[in-house]
Amino acid sequence: MAGANNWKLVPDAELTDAMARQYDLMLVGAPEANSVSKKLKDKGFTTLSFAYPGKDYGLLELSKDVFAPGKDVLLAAGSNSAGSMRAVKQLLAVHASK
Repeated sequence: MAGANNWKLVPDAELTDAMARQYDLMLVGAPEANSVSKKLKDKGFTTLSFAYPGKDYGLLELSKDVFAPGKDVLLAAGSNSAGSMRAVKQLLAVHASK
């Protein structure tokens, strides 16, 4: 993802459609907790739910061309808040190992 060292933190409620089309995104939180993650789910890019991947489990998903061609979305989320935290910790571990 381009500009990996130049992040801007934006709450989901403040992310505009124009911003989603202009930038690669990293989302934290399940569709029930993050409105942009919900849009991702509504578009069929994730099957994340309270049931999958399971209680206290998280996942990292990379989806291509979600809101615009060439713009990708990395989702770090879980079936509950503990699972989302595990997904974020895994993402940080992967980043630290590079």
